[in-house]
Amino acid sequence: MKVKMVAMFSYSILHISCVVFMTLPLEILGKESTETKEYFKYKFSVQRNELEEKETELCGYQKSLSKNETIVDNYLEYLKWEEFQATKDAFRPARPVQDYLQEIKGSKVYEVLKKFPKGGNMHIHQNHVISKKKMLDLIFNSPLIHTLCVNVEDSYKKWRLGFYNTAPAGWVKVTSNLALYSKENLLKHITMINTLSPESIANPTDSGLRWKDLGPMFGMAGTNLVLYQNYTRMHLQAMFESALEENVQYLEARVSGLGMYVLNDSAKDGHQMVDNEDGDIWFRTATEEVNKFQSKNPAFIGYKEIISGWRKSNPDAMDKNLKRAFRLRKKFPNMVKGIDLIAEEDAGYSLLFFIDEFADMYARKELVPLYLHNAETNWPKDLMTSLHPLDPVSTLDNVYEAIILGAKRVGHGLGFIKHPYLMQLLKDRKIAVEVNPVSNMLLGYVTDQRQHPAVTYIRYGIPVVLGADDPGTMGYDEFTVDWYEAFMAWGLRLSDLRTLALNSLRYSTMTSDEKSSAEVKYNQTWNTFITEMRTEACSRDFTSTTEPAIHSIFPNEGATTGFTAVRVFGRNFQRSICQRIICRFGDRESNGQYIYNSLIKCNAKGDGTMATEKFSISLNSGMNFITTNLTFAFMHQQEKKAEGKTSGCQHESPLSMTSYILLACYLFLFI
Repeated sequence: MKVKMVAMFSYSILHISCVVFMTLPLEILGKESTETKEYFKYKFSVQRNELEEKETELCGYQKSLSKNETIVDNYLEYLKWEEFQATKDAFRPARPVQDYLQEIKGSKVYEVLKKFPKGGNMHIHQNHVISKKKMLDLIFNSPLIHTLCVNVEDSYKKWRLGFYNTAPAGWVKVTSNLALYSKENLLKHITMINTLSPESIANPTDSGLRWKDLGPMFGMAGTNLVLYQNYTRMHLQAMFESALEENVQYLEARVSGLGMYVLNDSAKDGHQMVDNEDGDIWFRTATEEVNKFQSKNPAFIGYKEIISGWRKSNPDAMDKNLKRAFRLRKKFPNMVKGIDLIAEEDAGYSLLFFIDEFADMYARKELVPLYLHNAETNWPKDLMTSLHPLDPVSTLDNVYEAIILGAKRVGHGLGFIKHPYLMQLLKDRKIAVEVNPVSNMLLGYVTDQRQHPAVTYIRYGIPVVLGADDPGTMGYDEFTVDWYEAFMAWGLRLSDLRTLALNSLRYSTMTSDEKSSAEVKYNQTWNTFITEMRTEACSRDFTSTTEPAIHSIFPNEGATTGFTAVRVFGRNFQRSICQRIICRFGDRESNGQYIYNSLIKCNAKGDGTMATEKFSISLNSGMNFITTNLTFAFMHQQEKKAEGKTSGCQHESPLSMTSYILLACYLFLFI
């Protein structure tokens, strides 16, 4: 009887409890649901942080910055933001470079990047590097002006320049009419940018058309001038000086070295060849000139050359090039470092076409390091095969040959983006990609720098070095333009820029001892740059800019112990660049980190208790705080790192306790 009464009493209590529970307001019943949503956001933020950490690990080179480096990093990011605000409706790296070249060079970002220590310019063609204006200045301001002639034939050679004692048929002395053949008039006709055809301008992605415009420019004021023995040394010195003016301390150039001459009217074409079949005089001259320059400019690291073979040459010529490169390496081991094949890759022979010549080189054990132009193409491999009848091999197939042949670096490397496995091999084998942003745009391979595959290579951890290709002949003149395009369009920070610069030394052709010495010199220029930029940044009055505003924080809840990474979103955070950022959660303070002009990262430190605290932040080392109506709740156990999970969104959440109680009451009352 007593048991029955207890049971009836318990039944009544349970019945009343369920009725009361099911009639509670939804606001009360929904409290746990709200907590679950915020907890989800907390877990989401933890996993988002993990993804960012994994990306950094994949990149493989990110490093912490010193206090002064952090200030410079933030300052550069602010300058980038300023430049973007001024140009976002006509973002320069997304527009034809020739249309905005002067605006780029006149920008504050460009001014700073020109001072940035770039290490080496790793992909250049020696005869086409320095600006045509500088070349003409050298010639016009010397006795050479009296032998400078210009072609006046009505053909593609018109306006071509050459040195002659007596002007040949179809040529006249420049001094015969200095008004017509002034430097200003000549410059209009001897660079690619100044002579782009209307068809090329209308078809910026047609690399074939762009190469047709570039091809004649190589002969307008290039090799034919540089190889004149009375001009060669002037040219080399000017090349080294131009490099240092842009804070480039090291150069590696593709060069033939064949054909040095002096003027002699009795010789064929008025040019008497003075060198042997290997070009010894050229390489001896280059060695002497770089040594002379280094002795006067100790910050300059050095200069090396890579023999350039012609991609359109026949197998016999290829065999001779490989043998010549081997001989030259033995004769000039400190200057000649390898061999490359140059010219338009889509219009040349494939690497496989020369497999017999490469096989003979290995069989003779006369190995020459390969630094190959490779995958400079937009075409898929099933469409663009070699244009030569005996070579039906795709341009893009060259990526396989470069890997198997053991290339030390690959030039351009655009097509590797279509070969993820080969990208992994580039990373594993430390084969650097020589990236040439402006050249790639001018030749129609990349029309928007934001889409350049180099961004992926960098983030994937493939070593990347920057080069300028043919800045003088193309007409944009300065390597800093490439750095501007990359910095503005690729999301690069100071650590990225420094890695690109150091890569140029670490993946150079220098010996181990030379590389060690080079890094010492580089670090000296780096420290100078950081000191100067830190001073400039902290001399700037950011208080005169728009007032900062805080819009939101994410997440709004975090762990009661340890640290929770909190993102602070807003605008105009530049005031903090040279100041300490202090994040305050109630009376708990931590240092903040400037990420962008619209993002700061804070760490909310739990003390083991549950609490909801007001959020405020100081951007001026605690002098005053920006108060907000935002709150942060310390209320969860610290989330452990997920194993093999990428997002909490992908996993169904279990039913809440509220849901279980409601279900139980429903079953009790109605079933």
